[in-house]
Amino acid sequence: MGQTKCESKKPDNSEEKCNIVVKGLSPTMTDGQLEAYFANKYGPVQNCKVAKDDMTGKSKTYGFVWFKEGKHANAAMLDFKCGKSPYTLDWYKILA
Repeated sequence: MGQTKCESKKPDNSEEKCNIVVKGLSPTMTDGQLEAYFANKYGPVQNCKVAKDDMTGKSKTYGFVWFKEGKHANAAMLDFKCGKSPYTLDWYKILA
């Protein structure tokens, strides 16, 4: 059997990039919940951070996930491109 149209989509990433920005989070989302979701679904997460409002401490509804390996980030992006993610994902480049 051949690949479905969705499975043949490429995530537009090399294996080097491991960072994604995640949009559409709940205002009550925590770093631990974000990490658990992505680690359980795609693979080991090196670090993650939910952006929080300084005044309320609540999520600004976006965050960042740094996977240990690019293949896990690619899997998450492929799910997003195929409409299988509850969140909006994009590549995130850390500027040094």
